[in-house]
Amino acid sequence: MARPDWSIAAAAVAALVSIASAAEPAAPAGSAGFSVDLSADPANDPLENARLALRTRQFSSALQQLEAPALQHSAEAQYLLGLATLSGPDSPQNRAAGTQWLKLAAEQGHAAAAWALAGVLAAGDAGQAADSRKWLERAAGLGYPPAFEAKRQNRVPLFAERPGARSERALRTAFMFWAARRGDTASLDACAARDLLGEVDEFGRNALAAAAEAGAAPAVQWLLAARADANRPDSFGVTPLMLAAASESPAATQALLAAGARVEAADQSKRTALMYATWANRAAQVNLLLDAKAEANSLDERGWTALDIAIQRERDAAAGALKARGAIAKLGIVRQARTGTGVDPARPGELYRGWAPLLVAVSRDDAEAVRRLLASGAEANSVSPQGDPALHLAIDGRAPAAMQALLAAGADIARRDRAGRSALTKAALSGDLGLLGTLIGARPDWRSADSATDPVLLEVVRRAYQPVLTRLLDAGLPTTAVDTSRQTALIIAVRAGNTAITDLLLAHGADARPVDRYGRSALWYAATGENAGLLDSLLRAHAPVDTADLDGTTPLIAAAAAGRSAAVSRLLVAGASIGASTRRGDTALIAAAAAGRPASVRSLLSARPALDAQNSQGDTALIAAARGGYAEICSQLLRAGANNRLRNADKVTAADIAGLRGFPSVAQIIDARGQ
Repeated sequence: MARPDWSIAAAAVAALVSIASAAEPAAPAGSAGFSVDLSADPANDPLENARLALRTRQFSSALQQLEAPALQHSAEAQYLLGLATLSGPDSPQNRAAGTQWLKLAAEQGHAAAAWALAGVLAAGDAGQAADSRKWLERAAGLGYPPAFEAKRQNRVPLFAERPGARSERALRTAFMFWAARRGDTASLDACAARDLLGEVDEFGRNALAAAAEAGAAPAVQWLLAARADANRPDSFGVTPLMLAAASESPAATQALLAAGARVEAADQSKRTALMYATWANRAAQVNLLLDAKAEANSLDERGWTALDIAIQRERDAAAGALKARGAIAKLGIVRQARTGTGVDPARPGELYRGWAPLLVAVSRDDAEAVRRLLASGAEANSVSPQGDPALHLAIDGRAPAAMQALLAAGADIARRDRAGRSALTKAALSGDLGLLGTLIGARPDWRSADSATDPVLLEVVRRAYQPVLTRLLDAGLPTTAVDTSRQTALIIAVRAGNTAITDLLLAHGADARPVDRYGRSALWYAATGENAGLLDSLLRAHAPVDTADLDGTTPLIAAAAAGRSAAVSRLLVAGASIGASTRRGDTALIAAAAAGRPASVRSLLSARPALDAQNSQGDTALIAAARGGYAEICSQLLRAGANNRLRNADKVTAADIAGLRGFPSVAQIIDARGQ
């Protein structure tokens, strides 16, 4: 009898990692669990690079390298591609393609590929049994030990078996880890993962840690419900919470915290989950952990706080979140001056090789030396060998006195550093109001330093630096900047759900009328969001209520479809048109009914909309609700007087559609109203 599909995938995953590891023992990619940089040595053998990716379970990278032209005719690459395609890590499982790759490798005399092909065919339909035996014979003829043993015992090949065969439990465990990383809860059920929660990989990590590292929130929740240990550290003291904090999924972190994950736990290097989130530059995760009472200023083994890590590693988003919550940097100005420049003012010599004397003086904030050198002819716009102008070095090094001296000597505030940032942007993103004030106060032309392609206003709003934004706006920075998607600062703030910054922009005259490239205004986004305060702020600022996007969807229609009944009521009170429709002809009532939003329907009915309005397909709100099987909405519409006998472009009524869709009780409700 054929083995279940999960077993094929499990065997392939197990074989992939086993084969890759056989070439070289897997080495931990640092206790922090960060990805290995596969581009570090382009001269490496591409097949070895692919094996490295497989050992560290970076399957997408492995597939890219295995498909490189240099490996086009490699039997080993074809074999690994076959296993990867069968197992489906990071892509849909494709049995036909995997079988074809294995066949190509086997035809070149690859014994393991012939064995794997025999196993896959044996698990297929009865018509493939003869082919399975053929490839089993081929594998045995090529000297493959498991093939000899399978022939001797007259059993179906289990292709993940190698010398030192894996047990069924080992296969299930490999598959459990694979499913956990993908967030595939159905597969976790299929392989009875509840019985395997104590199993760990070569790093001592359990399936919960694997799911957390991948940010696979559904799998994290499933495993926690199955009583996986939320605080089990791996061989390096790394907990699932630390791994989740470095991922893109706040939901995984929230699930772990709700299950009792210890926010204060530290790994062998004394790094906490907050430090992991900071290293990965996850501002949302930083805020989530701080809300859970994470200690903002704990020290790792080097004596660094989370903010030190953010500053030294240029994790700007995380730094902004930490500063906003009162975190401190223990290393002080001297160490922070190395950010972006590699300069340590306390250690002259090698670090300053090739530097002009003026730049050394600037990095030390030695204003007297700076003025003396400028007076003797030093260039105020000198640039370091790394490409950073003197003014930028002063900002990096928190050197206000040197900065003033440079500005007084005419330093060009519009000049960009090696990252393409102006002095204004760098001062603003430093979060240092003193430096920003020095720049603004010293040069009346400070606004000219802004970038047309990446305006400082938008950067500050994205990072939610409210004190910096206040300083810039009070100094007269216009609120009209837009990014490449035509988003204004106001739209960015609304989409982020930031009421304080939205109100600040409106108080400084931000225009609520502009739309982005989709034709959507700030009010449109506020109407679909969860923060009712944003909508109220924009309505008080007289934002237009009926500005439709490129599809003709007005804020009222968008709010109705999103189920924001409170927003629907507010917009109606503000005068939003109840009769407006999209290009397809959908009114707010049709959109709410089609999306199954009873509260929105209730709010709209209070405004007496056209109950029987039809869209371009002839659908009414009642027909749209019947199609989704939404009994409550159908009842609401019928009580309000909706016509249940109208037919759409396909000549069917609401009751007909409900019956055809498998909702007989809904069809009965609709028909009963016509009797």
